[in-house]
Amino acid sequence: MQLVQQVATAGAKEQISRCIDAAQLGCINLLDTLATYIADIRSAPVITEIHQHIIQSYIQAQNSIEQLMSFIQSNFGIYASSFNYNFCSIHPLTLNQLRLRYLTLKHKLQSLCADTNLYNLMTKPADDFFNATTLNTYNYSGFMYFKEYISRLEKILSLRKSSEIITPRIMECLLLVNYNKYAFINYIFNSLRQEVDKTFSPLEKISAIKLLLRRCIIMPTAILIVIK
Repeated sequence: MQLVQQVATAGAKEQISRCIDAAQLGCINLLDTLATYIADIRSAPVITEIHQHIIQSYIQAQNSIEQLMSFIQSNFGIYASSFNYNFCSIHPLTLNQLRLRYLTLKHKLQSLCADTNLYNLMTKPADDFFNATTLNTYNYSGFMYFKEYISRLEKILSLRKSSEIITPRIMECLLLVNYNKYAFINYIFNSLRQEVDKTFSPLEKISAIKLLLRRCIIMPTAILIVIK
């Protein structure tokens, strides 16, 4: 493979990064182009057998490209610079595979998360993202973000004890992935206010505020993405 040869002969990490970024972006653009071709054919007034064969060929090409992207993520992801994620820490998968994992996770969370507001906050952006039919240069960063996001939520459920309330764990997870959604920030401060209101004396309230802020302000910057 030409990419492997380019990486092997690269003289510096910056050169490797340029090769990986170019290969990644090329794959993303090809997926988007093929998706456009498929949509154009399917929108034709009459779909003939030849059209069906062409669509199947395009879908097979998409599958091959997705396999190539998985290979790049698994073997060279640490050199990627266009998308600031540790690809190798997350098992490579396609958009459809991640969508299925999310739907399974969402169903479980719906029965476990008693806080409706928090449930809606943590699922609405993912719902909006997974309406996408294919990956492109505009949504690929979101794809990698939700890979990390879903993996963390899955881990919370796998480690959960039978009687454990998962709301605090979910809030911690959202903070860890820099879930910078304004509605979530408001939710945090409303939660803080409710906790503080449970106390009585001014000194107790000050102590409670300090404790709760210490718990919430630790926001890592490993994943820099703003969900608007």
